[in-house]
Amino acid sequence: MKKTRLLSVLTTTVFLLAGTVSWPLSPAVTHAQPATDPADIPGVYQPANPHPHVKAVPRTKSSAHRNDRLLGPARPHYRMNVTYDANRHTITGTMNVTFGNNLGFTLHDLYFNVWANARDFTEAGGGTQIQSVKVNGNPTAFSLSETALHITGLNLAPNSRPEVQIAFYRQSA
Repeated sequence: MKKTRLLSVLTTTVFLLAGTVSWPLSPAVTHAQPATDPADIPGVYQPANPHPHVKAVPRTKSSAHRNDRLLGPARPHYRMNVTYDANRHTITGTMNVTFGNNLGFTLHDLYFNVWANARDFTEAGGGTQIQSVKVNGNPTAFSLSETALHITGLNLAPNSRPEVQIAFYRQSA
């Protein structure tokens, strides 16, 4: 029991540090449900879901759910260009993500998790602001609500390889 609890705490710590230190943004095209209710696992980080209106990616035999595995973005490639200002405690930069749409249908929306905006990381103030979003070089509509970055108005064909560019600003307390 003690080893399981320690492993849970260590895993949670690693994920929390990864969300704040190295990746202020991370993509979320699909969301798989855990076999166990996370509320039953002591020490596991459990962010609130302030976005019940966000729908899951369709899972059908003909598209996203093939051979009993849920497909997501194929071969994502990340490039980041960031500047840290130690005097102001700010990070400004861009993140470019290129991925393959292997879901078998046209994507009209994309979602990214902005983990640095989780309540645990913003209690002392600060947060990440999204300044602009471009898809394949074209400005695109988006909204940011706490940790959910929702990119809309897309028409990304199956088997395409779009590039998403996100300009962001992070202010720490």
